[in-house]
Amino acid sequence: MKYAADSLPPQRAWKKCVLRFTALTALLTLNPWQSGAAAEEAMLRYFVVPGDNPWSITERLMHGMQYWQPLLRLNKIDRPRQLPPGSALMIPVSWLKTEAANVRVKEVVGSASYISAADGLTKPLQSDALLSAGDQINIGDDATAVIEYADGSMLFLGRNTQVILKRVEKFSDTGLADSKLELKSGRTENRIIKRGTRFEITTPSASTAVRGTDFRTSIDSEETKLSRIEVLSGSVAVAGSGRNRNIAAGYGTTVQQGEPPTPPKVLLQAPKFETPEEYSRKFPVEIKWQTVKGAQKYRLQIRADGSGISLLDEVTTRTGVSTDLLGDGRWRLHLRAIDSAGLEGVESTRSLLLDAQPQPPLTVAPDSAQVVRSELPTFEWTRPVGISRIHFQLFQDKQAAPLLDFKDFPGNRFTPEALAPGDYIWRLASQSDTEEGPYSENQPFTLKPAPSEPQVSSEGDETRIRLRWPNAGEGRTYQVQFAQDSEFQSILQDQHLELPLWEAERPAMLSYFRVRTVESDGYTGAWSTTQMIDPVPTPWYQLLLPTALLLLLAL
Repeated sequence: MKYAADSLPPQRAWKKCVLRFTALTALLTLNPWQSGAAAEEAMLRYFVVPGDNPWSITERLMHGMQYWQPLLRLNKIDRPRQLPPGSALMIPVSWLKTEAANVRVKEVVGSASYISAADGLTKPLQSDALLSAGDQINIGDDATAVIEYADGSMLFLGRNTQVILKRVEKFSDTGLADSKLELKSGRTENRIIKRGTRFEITTPSASTAVRGTDFRTSIDSEETKLSRIEVLSGSVAVAGSGRNRNIAAGYGTTVQQGEPPTPPKVLLQAPKFETPEEYSRKFPVEIKWQTVKGAQKYRLQIRADGSGISLLDEVTTRTGVSTDLLGDGRWRLHLRAIDSAGLEGVESTRSLLLDAQPQPPLTVAPDSAQVVRSELPTFEWTRPVGISRIHFQLFQDKQAAPLLDFKDFPGNRFTPEALAPGDYIWRLASQSDTEEGPYSENQPFTLKPAPSEPQVSSEGDETRIRLRWPNAGEGRTYQVQFAQDSEFQSILQDQHLELPLWEAERPAMLSYFRVRTVESDGYTGAWSTTQMIDPVPTPWYQLLLPTALLLLLAL
C-alpha cells in the first residue's frame, strides 16, 4: 500500500490491543474536509492503549485510511508516533465502518411471530432467535417481547405491536449498534445502553433519532396517524412534515401525519405508591397510588424481577388495581400517569417480594363481628385445594399470647371444650409439607350465650293474676304474651316490661301465657313453658239460680 509523500507509514507489526470506550459525547465539531463548516455530530471517545497509533486505529475502526489525517487535525496531534497510552481521541461516528449484525429475541410471552426477509415465511417468535434487517415482527394482543441489539440496547415491544427492522448493523470493533426500525402499530420502549449507538424509529407521522438512552414511541391505537414520543433521559430528535424538534429528558411530543411535532410538553410526575409494602403476604395483591394532578389515566406494568416482559400491563382511570396473577417471588411494579394528550409520564417503580402462598382457608363461622348465642362456639372454615392441615389461633387480645394455638389440625371444624363469654379474635393459616402460609384476616366475634328460659311463678286471687320470674340482669327486658289458644294465634295481650313482674285482671275464659327475655341488642331468648290459667270459678249460688228459675216456671 502506498501513501502520499506527506503521510507517515503505519507500523508493520501491531500489538494486540483492547478497546476501551466511555459514553459518547455530542458536541460541535469541524467538518473533517472543510475547516469552516460547523455541524453537530456524535463522537466516540476512544482511549489509546499500548501499541496504538493513528494508522492502526484508522484501519481498524474507520471506513478507509483517508481518515487518519483528519483524525490528527481533529484531535490536534502533533506527534502521532508518540501517542501516550490512556489519552482520549475523539472520532466522529460517521467515520466508523459498519457491518451487518443481528438482533436477539431476549424474551417473549404470548402469541408473537416474525416474517423472515430471507424466505418470506412467517415463523414463531422464540427466545434466542436471531433476526436480521428486513424481518417484520408481529406481537399479538396477548403478547410482549424484548429484543436485544448488538450493543446491549433493549427494545420492548408491547401488545398489538408491529415493527420492521429496516437496518441492523454495528460499528466494527466498537460495541456500538447502528439500527433503524419502522413502527407500523403499537408501542415500544427503548433503552439505549451506549450513547454512541445510532438508533432511529420511524412511524407513519414521525421519525426519531436517538441522542439519548431512554425513550418511548407509540402509535395511537384508534388514530394510527398520530404518534407519541416520551423522553426519559438524554434527548431525541423528532422530525415530522419537514420540521425538527429536539425533545429533552422529561418532555414529550405528539406528531400528526402531515404536521410538525407539537411543542415539547412536560411529562407528568411519577405517581406515589401507597400499597403494597415491599414485602407482602396479602393476596390478591392490592396496588394503590396517589392521584397525579393532570392525569387522565394510569398505566401499571408488573414484571418478574430481572425480566423485561410484563405479566400485567393495564391502563386504568382508577388509582388502584387488584390482581391475583402474581405468584410468590420478586416482582417489579412500574407505574406512570397519562395526560390528556396520551403522553405517559415519569415512571415510579417499586420492588415487591410476595410471600402469600399457600393461601389461608376462608373462615365460615363465626362470621366477622358476629355475636354467637351459644354456650360454646363452633369454628368452621373451607379447605384450600391441596392443603390438609391448618394452624388455628384464638385470641382475646391481639396484643397478647393466643388462648388457643394448635398446628397440624386435620379437619375443618372445631369446638373448644370451654370458653367464657366475651370478645375474641380468631385466624387460620394453611400448612403444606414445606411451609406455612400467611394468616387469614383477623375475625372478631363475641360469645354471648342466649338468655335462658324464664322460670315463671304465678299468684293471685279471683280477680287478679300476678306473674314473677328471676331477674335476667342489667340491660335486659321482658316480653309477656296472653292468648286464647295454646298456639298464640289469638293474642289478648303482648307487653314489654322493664321489671320481671306482670299483673293483670284475671281473664274470664281459659287463657294461656308465656314469657321470654330480650337482650339490649334486641335478641330474644326462648319462651318459657306455656302455662294455662283457668277462668274465675262460678259461685255455688249462681249455679243454683238457673235451676230455681226452672222450678218456679214449672209450678
